[in-house]
Amino acid sequence: MFDHKSIIVTVNPGSTATKVKAFSLDGEVLSEEKLPDIASFRSFLEKLQGTSEVVFGIRVVHGGEQDETTFVTDEVLSRIREFTLFAPIHNTLAVERIELIREIYPSSRVVAIFDTHFHRTIPEEHRTYLINREIRDRFHLRKYGFHGIALQSVVDTLEKQYEGKGKKFPEKLVVAHLGGGCSITAIRNKKSFATTMELTPVSGIPMITRSGSVDLGIYPILTAQGFSVEDVYRILNNESGFYGVLGSKDTKRIFEQAEHGDEESLLAFRIFVSEIVQRISAYAGLMGGLDAIAFSGGIGYGNAFLRSSVLEKITSLFPLKENQVHAIDVNEESVMYGEIIQLMV
Repeated sequence: MFDHKSIIVTVNPGSTATKVKAFSLDGEVLSEEKLPDIASFRSFLEKLQGTSEVVFGIRVVHGGEQDETTFVTDEVLSRIREFTLFAPIHNTLAVERIELIREIYPSSRVVAIFDTHFHRTIPEEHRTYLINREIRDRFHLRKYGFHGIALQSVVDTLEKQYEGKGKKFPEKLVVAHLGGGCSITAIRNKKSFATTMELTPVSGIPMITRSGSVDLGIYPILTAQGFSVEDVYRILNNESGFYGVLGSKDTKRIFEQAEHGDEESLLAFRIFVSEIVQRISAYAGLMGGLDAIAFSGGIGYGNAFLRSSVLEKITSLFPLKENQVHAIDVNEESVMYGEIIQLMV
């Protein structure tokens, strides 16, 4: 498939597709694809046969306290499996793809790059739950934070933009990463300071299929009606958000309908905007101000109506100039490539 003897392949399993990108060792992009299922991923791997050395890097959403980029050993894979309960959609996909890589390329090195690593700088007061200490510590219950690879891409991109203009990077930045999953993150001096997606990816603001944070009283209320705990968790993860309310995952169409006054779409849209504004405002308060906002992800980067609706409310509280508002098309694969190269050196 490639003329190069040695390549690096990044594997980014998402809820709708697995993005793969092949790089030469010096960083040249050789190919990129979106693969809809495990069968197409197998076909892609089989096409690579004949390349003498392939190093794979895979995005892993949750590894608990394991968040440093590392080669995947049996112990690391076991850790990723252990935290599948915390991130059922993404960790399951990551485990399946690691196992398939090992089956087809048993001698190849596989590198795990964790979404949680970016958030290692969050202060204890923003990551600790005030619940029974013994239970909290025994079961690894804390605010981990996610979307870290995407957030690092935002920081890297903005760094280049500000340096190119001879300007200082904003001290107090909030990133609204809005896609299939959504999170709001406060970044102070280029480091994660607080984030809405906490223990699991279902927490925080509403998303396409996830509810976001809800009153935990929903569990005893629904289990009393015959739902199991697993049923409730599935509903909150897979059958809520825009999909649960409107029966659609097409946010572009939903936002267009909202813009044209469709009652149900408009209500869902207003809830979404309200949640985003609340979290941005709260983080501006925690940081003592707001120097810039960046929107990323398929919704954040891709939808001007959403951005303008959020900014209309935010700028009335925190005046921002046009050059302090950014829409960033993230490149997670380049961040992953960089992490792999550093590990290999």
